[in-house]
Amino acid sequence: MSFGYPSSNFQFYYLSYTFEKEVVVPFTLKKVSVNGQEVRDFTITGIEDSVQAYMGYQRRYAQYNKKITGQKDVLVTVRCDWQSGNEYVVSLDGIAENGKPVNLSARGISEDKFGYWNSAWNYYATIVLKENAGMKREQEPVHLKMALYSDRLTDPEREIRVVEYDPNQQARADGPFREIPSQVYHVNNWNDKELINSVEKDEASGQRIIRYLATTTLEIAFFAEGCNL
Repeated sequence: MSFGYPSSNFQFYYLSYTFEKEVVVPFTLKKVSVNGQEVRDFTITGIEDSVQAYMGYQRRYAQYNKKITGQKDVLVTVRCDWQSGNEYVVSLDGIAENGKPVNLSARGISEDKFGYWNSAWNYYATIVLKENAGMKREQEPVHLKMALYSDRLTDPEREIRVVEYDPNQQARADGPFREIPSQVYHVNNWNDKELINSVEKDEASGQRIIRYLATTTLEIAFFAEGCNL
């Protein structure tokens, strides 16, 4: 089992594990969990690949077609805000073609390196900055616009932090993370209760469709430095 940091390929702290095809039977995946808690953010291989045409373009929806073939190794990468030295169990649960439940699980201990920046902070968003021109940037201003769930914030100017993760600084004594100065501004709250409380149901399943949630929009400014060649 391997453990990693947010990147352009997968925007979360994560763990990865490969179930070899010899232990995999064909089944329909129903749930992915870490330490018993279901996780929605994951990627997986070894499933049937579906190609759909939309307005003349071909799009692949492999992530959402969760029929495990049993003919290939299954590599699963799951969001996990891991901490150094802790044990984690990743599980895949589903239903086999004969209707019986299927469970694949693996256990591993996170590597002896710096894990999630601060476990006291429950929420984060990953922004990946890349240098495409090969220029050295010194205090390059970056401005971001973000929309966040309002129930996760009470005072954005006080609560939001910008933490830099530099993969080239993993050998640094205090770790690859450092908080950098930032400013939050243009904070606006949207909370139209009439729209939020309106009930709309799916015609096929009868389940309620949630289209609107109270939202806080804001802008963040900070300086970025470095050169990625």
